[in-house]
Amino acid sequence: MQLYYELNNNFSNDIFLDELQDEMSKYKTLAHESIKWDRVFDCSYQILQSFSLDTKFFSFLCIAATNINSPKNYEILKEVLEFFLEVFKDDPQRLGQTEKLLAIKRKIFINSLDGFIEELNKQNLNCPQNFVDSIVFLLNELEKIIDYKFVNIDISAYASKQSESENAQPSHTQIANQPQSNTHATISSKISSNFATHTDIKAINDREYRDFFVNLSLELLKDDLQNINAYAIFMQALWGRIKALPTNSDFISPVRYPDQNLIINIKNIESLNLENLILFIRNLVLNPFWIEGLMIFCKFLRKNNLFFIENFISEQTAVFLNNHIDIRKLKFQNSEDMCSKETYDFFMSQKNTKQKNAPDKNINDLDINEILIDINAKNTTNNSRENLNSMLLMASAFSDKGMKSNAKTIYAQIVNFIENTELKEYLSDIYEEAKLF
Repeated sequence: MQLYYELNNNFSNDIFLDELQDEMSKYKTLAHESIKWDRVFDCSYQILQSFSLDTKFFSFLCIAATNINSPKNYEILKEVLEFFLEVFKDDPQRLGQTEKLLAIKRKIFINSLDGFIEELNKQNLNCPQNFVDSIVFLLNELEKIIDYKFVNIDISAYASKQSESENAQPSHTQIANQPQSNTHATISSKISSNFATHTDIKAINDREYRDFFVNLSLELLKDDLQNINAYAIFMQALWGRIKALPTNSDFISPVRYPDQNLIINIKNIESLNLENLILFIRNLVLNPFWIEGLMIFCKFLRKNNLFFIENFISEQTAVFLNNHIDIRKLKFQNSEDMCSKETYDFFMSQKNTKQKNAPDKNINDLDINEILIDINAKNTTNNSRENLNSMLLMASAFSDKGMKSNAKTIYAQIVNFIENTELKEYLSDIYEEAKLF
């Protein structure tokens, strides 16, 4: 879970904020029954992720969760609470720069949790036992930090619900005899709390779709920061549901330009680690039309010698730009270009002059044995991405040295490798080039 870095009061005219205010203006009025609680939840979550770490939006999230009363929303709420717990522990000033403001935001946060606990103790929420246990643990930890005692949660009712649920579940034998597709659906639900078990992916909403692929991408990156499949899945989260460009009036769209603090933070990222990749991926997916952000990401990957991944993302972006050529005319809400000439030229030049991952030394100054030793030394992880990269370098080296038969043999291995890769469509350019050799 990654939320916005700090409290930010300097954003307005945002589509999420406008919609959220419209819905919450009905709260406890005659129009209360018409509130779209799913939109309140989604908008509050979006704002906490990308615009402001304001406890007011946490309050809206709590209220919406109890009204929707769905386990998947409670799971998101729990993750948001975990994030706030870490902020209160490590750097509470992120919630309010002055003591007075921090005290106000702290009070809103406590009141939100008091209200949620009150609803929990009414024993009518659709919460699993493990969620209630997690909330009890988090509140105990929070009490130590903020010096406040919450009302005890009556977990006995949820324990009995869990027992009833378990009695209604099929036996292990029945589960083992179920079709394999059910097992796959269960695995997916564990990867992303927003992707319900046995749900048709076409039926879920855009946020659930995006979160599913983002979480899957990050799960793969936990094991290997250079996993090309993880970046392919990230691109699916980014544009998988984008079928057309935003509406506009005289080329001005309602899409909000990313916050300046976010831009500064992303531009200042230097080191390659999971935390920084999470920051990039989550914020880029929330801003799918911010093409400059992808350029910044590509430059970051290049700086950290991930040329193969940089090339892949550059090529995918170039395809997107060619398929949506009018994006060059569109502007954000504040009249900033969605895709400036500089950004467009960056991706077009990457497409037209593909960077080859050649050895650091001039290939003409080395004999073939030295080149192969150099390539072998750089394949330190021996994963799929490194192996494919090494084969490309070897084929290029043999070709440059006039050893066409050896080059052809390597390219044949590359073709075979790609044909047995699940996401081979994302490697189509390399695949066609290798086949034609």
